[in-house]
Amino acid sequence: MLAKFQGFKTIVFNVVMTLVAVVLAINPELAIDPGTVSQGLDAIWAGLAVFWGAGSVILRWLTTTPIFTKE
Repeated sequence: MLAKFQGFKTIVFNVVMTLVAVVLAINPELAIDPGTVSQGLDAIWAGLAVFWGAGSVILRWLTTTPIFTKE
């Protein structure tokens, strides 16, 4: 299944994470109760950043092909 995404996995991951971040930035009520925004917002953004960064590093580590190419 992942073979057909060879050369594109990191790009797809980053596009999806960007879309998630944009949706949550525009509609924060989708992620958390508006009454608790100030209490947990920093932790949510920090967790998202860690997940994004770790995912990018892991995908780059697993990638064996140049960007936008298939073997």
